[in-house]
Amino acid sequence: MTMRVIKDAKIDQLTHCYIKEHLIPTLRELKDDYDLTKRPFSILIFDIDHFKSFNDKHGHIHGDEVLKYFSSSLHLNLVDEDNIPFRFGGDEFIVVFPGKGAVYCHELAKTVQRNIRSRMFLLKGKQYQMSFSGGVTTYPDDAKTAETLLDKADQALYCSKKNGRARTTRYNQIFFERVKYFFMLGLMAGAVVLGAYFYRQDLGAVLKYLRGTRITFHSGNAPQNPPPLGYVPRPISEPPPPPLPRDPAMDEITLRSGDILMGHILVETGDEIIINMKLGHGEGKISVKRSEILKLRKAQA
Repeated sequence: MTMRVIKDAKIDQLTHCYIKEHLIPTLRELKDDYDLTKRPFSILIFDIDHFKSFNDKHGHIHGDEVLKYFSSSLHLNLVDEDNIPFRFGGDEFIVVFPGKGAVYCHELAKTVQRNIRSRMFLLKGKQYQMSFSGGVTTYPDDAKTAETLLDKADQALYCSKKNGRARTTRYNQIFFERVKYFFMLGLMAGAVVLGAYFYRQDLGAVLKYLRGTRITFHSGNAPQNPPPLGYVPRPISEPPPPPLPRDPAMDEITLRSGDILMGHILVETGDEIIINMKLGHGEGKISVKRSEILKLRKAQA
């Protein structure tokens, strides 16, 4: 498409795109053309992902090489399209598509994205994958002036960056993209909360049992050290052992955790009960808080 404004427009020598001073006049000329022909036009604004970090790390000379390589990829992908490319500043570009709607430009941007990501940039023997974040707006659907059209395209670009980069957002889809973004955040937060809840439930049951039970050994055959804090005698996934025989001569204590202790009650106070039990290695005294006891059956005298 031959336009009056860009007929003698200046070209940026690094990227071979038009300089930004010609952008607003170009958009205004397209707007005037729409008033006569009702032919819409769209703009795609985008910048290179993480270009500043690359520039700071490798220097401006290598940064310029990235810009040249990226712009050459852009021209290569748009060679068959009616388009007007501008370098807006730094690593930011704007491409104007006369006669094209937002849906068409959005699909075209996704195609360009795939092709650029597959065309690696080589620096000092190392390959770098390039990508961009973009925003698309269309006249007259999204704005009635050239300046407003650019501003809304910039809002769509910001949405792409906020949602993870390497993508292009249409201005009229910003609301849905934000809803999708916060929905995903909600799902992740819900998973964390549920995981923490069930973890706390399991851990709480173990700690509650340990706080209510104290074991001391006094046999020469018994282990020299008590079990460490957090030790669980049997994994929860294993079936419980068969119940011990009900010896009428022994006292029986049923804990709130479901465990049953059998032995001889030695001491009872208002706060706890001390019971003497037969263990695998000798005997042991166990102190149980009354708050942990569900049921107590004393042996008949």
